[in-house]
Amino acid sequence: MSIGDLGVLPPELIRQICYNLNLDDIINLQKCHHFLELMIDNVFFVDMKTLEASCDAHGTVVGLSAPSTSAQFSITTASDSWKEALYKSRRVSKLSVRRTEDARDNYILDVIERAELNLDEVEITLLPGSQTSSQHSKSKIYPKLTEFIATCCRSVTRFRLECDPSNFIEYTLQGTNATLIYSQDDDSLLQQQFVVPLFHALNEGRHCPSMLTLRIGWREKPVMALQAAFHAALPRSQRSKLQVLRLGELIVFDGHCGLLE
Repeated sequence: MSIGDLGVLPPELIRQICYNLNLDDIINLQKCHHFLELMIDNVFFVDMKTLEASCDAHGTVVGLSAPSTSAQFSITTASDSWKEALYKSRRVSKLSVRRTEDARDNYILDVIERAELNLDEVEITLLPGSQTSSQHSKSKIYPKLTEFIATCCRSVTRFRLECDPSNFIEYTLQGTNATLIYSQDDDSLLQQQFVVPLFHALNEGRHCPSMLTLRIGWREKPVMALQAAFHAALPRSQRSKLQVLRLGELIVFDGHCGLLE
């Protein structure tokens, strides 16, 4: 197909055209001519730095966005173009996955893994589903997420696991200093089956941080929370190499507080 007048348009104008199209139309426009494919890769998909995936019982929606604009480009996995759009977004550094307990689609994680993104920030949010889920169905996603973290998050410096706004665990790494914020209700089964394996998968194979700061926000039993946070923060193989363990301030909930630094 002839490229026509599009071949003489400046790159910035082609970029603006893309910002006024949806992802399906952008992919279709690229297929019109090899020149357009290269140009759009270099002026549009290079802008995409954030990938959001929302998975529930009805399907999965994938969103791409650029930090320089408020525009978000969404596409469902029912589209033929969603994987191509994801593979072209090689500059994505932040990933957010929101998944309900009754979501059936885990394929999105496989596609993200194959995209070989250089991720710096990852957030995973697990939400209740519209349908009642058994403990067996809930735990089916745990090994999948753990495997994904082990494979795709070697360069991540900020990781957040959230079960609801007041139940979250966040790990950040700045140079050789790590911080773990542990604001998670006492749930020994979740800790054993998911939290510890997930965070160990994140840090296994990395150099042990020289300093680890633990901050806890728990409604009760702060000593147990500290123990749970320490177990999650470092794989057993790294604990003897830690030089400094620092106990930071606590987050306060409903008048309850625990250890202050």
